[in-house]
Amino acid sequence: MNYLTNYQDFAFWSTMLGGLGLFLYGIFLLSSVLKKGAGQKLRKYITKFTNKPIKGVAAGIGFTAIIQSSSGTTALVIGLVRAGVMLLPQAVAVIIGANIGTTITAFLISIPFAEYVPIVILIGTLIIMLAKRKRWIYSGEFLVAFGSVFFGLVIMENSLGSLSSEAWFSDLLIGLNNSPWLGLLVGIIATIALQSSSAVIGVLQGIYAVSTVSGVTLFGVLPILFGANIGTCITAVLAAIGGSPTAKRTAFVHVVFNVLGALLFMVIIYIFKGWLLNSPSWSMDPKLQIAVSHIIFNLTTTLIVFPFINPLCRLAKKVIKGNSKEHSEIIIKELDDNTIKEFPSTGIELAKQSTFDMFDFSIKMFTALQSYLDKPNQETDDYIHDLEKSIDRIDRQLNEYLLKADQGDLNQGDLRTYGQTLRAIKDIERIGDYGENLIDFYAGAIERKNKIEGALRQEITIQNDYAIELLNKTKKVYELDDKDLALDVIKLRRKYVHLVKDFSERHYERTSKKECNAMQYISLVYVDINNCYERVYSHCSNIAKLINNDKRFLNQDDDD
Repeated sequence: MNYLTNYQDFAFWSTMLGGLGLFLYGIFLLSSVLKKGAGQKLRKYITKFTNKPIKGVAAGIGFTAIIQSSSGTTALVIGLVRAGVMLLPQAVAVIIGANIGTTITAFLISIPFAEYVPIVILIGTLIIMLAKRKRWIYSGEFLVAFGSVFFGLVIMENSLGSLSSEAWFSDLLIGLNNSPWLGLLVGIIATIALQSSSAVIGVLQGIYAVSTVSGVTLFGVLPILFGANIGTCITAVLAAIGGSPTAKRTAFVHVVFNVLGALLFMVIIYIFKGWLLNSPSWSMDPKLQIAVSHIIFNLTTTLIVFPFINPLCRLAKKVIKGNSKEHSEIIIKELDDNTIKEFPSTGIELAKQSTFDMFDFSIKMFTALQSYLDKPNQETDDYIHDLEKSIDRIDRQLNEYLLKADQGDLNQGDLRTYGQTLRAIKDIERIGDYGENLIDFYAGAIERKNKIEGALRQEITIQNDYAIELLNKTKKVYELDDKDLALDVIKLRRKYVHLVKDFSERHYERTSKKECNAMQYISLVYVDINNCYERVYSHCSNIAKLINNDKRFLNQDDDD
């Protein structure tokens, strides 16, 4: 008899925990599939339509409703803030909207869908097994995830249904009616542990659905819902750790918003305590009661806080000090690993934008080289070396960042951008190295009191101007994906390489005729200087060839 009882207990807990596991798997798989399917279009939507707070809230609602994860939206927004793409008021508006968008999950779980769930999972599995195209595989994964959410909940409810008749379980749940602040704490801890407020609220719906007969009321369970909203702030806090002051301020406002909302509604439920204690007698389905309560909570909190977005942002700036200014130039943009892991398409686009900084630093480097030739000074020398270090740092950062992308989640366009970015940053990094070599050559000449003048000065100036011109054109090619301009860069590179070789030949003639002092340092390194410029032109051409490649304008020997 004892053996039978133990077996029944084990069967109960294994079934209930298995249902919980399937439900959680469905929640996370659903979010993952929708992120992969949404891809780049959603990123463009969320960054394009957030120039006004009301648009930001709408973008947050829509984005979160589609990907089924307010934590995912928050992680993306923090990543965009850290990369300098989104400003603080925009980010706050989107996160506020995300709280409303996440309520759709609770409504989906309220649908009486149980009898069709096994069929949905079967259809999804068959699609995954038989489909060849990613679009169809995503559809199959979506059906399996959607079905798993409901099937896991059905299993849990069946197990909890038998448990609800147990006296100890009823006493535990009824105790929530007397300890709402304990419920708030439970919601916070559970959400931090599961990293999903949707999952916690889904489980709460299942428990409440089978426990209303035991006397548990909305007054007892709603604090768990409020706590889940506070717990979901952990995503923003973790994403902002080590980030810019703006990223930390975004996380701060998110925490303040959710904590104030929860505390406000804790007061409200005490005001309506008598009415909420009679919730079991309501005609509305218990799951739907939680879903409606969830959206009322988030809508009301949003309507109250929305007019105070700007004051909240000012408060955040006072609390979290920092020198970062949204409109000032960002020397090296920070890239959040969570962005490329959760939203690979967005992460790759942010990485590509970081290469624009590398281009800008290279252009500034060669502009400063010309300035140094005109007026040599240690400040310009140091500035050029600092630019080269910044280029190297971005190169290392981007390599580490891009390696974290799951290439299986990328479409063909993203894969192309991924490959182009990896190749382009290496070429730009080498351009920076040659720029540093050049300043060392010029500084060496100045240190030895060699004047850079006459034909040498004129030819170096011409080559430096060519470098600035090609770098500007190459950046535009890479940024706009302009095939015609790419071909122009390839042609110009060939033209400039021949001119550089002519300059070297002229120099040999001048030294042989003793028209210049062949033993001067600048004369000795002049051909090396020319080679540096030639390699800069070639690296620009390499980047242009990522966009267009006309064999009529290639010279294999030169490329080798």
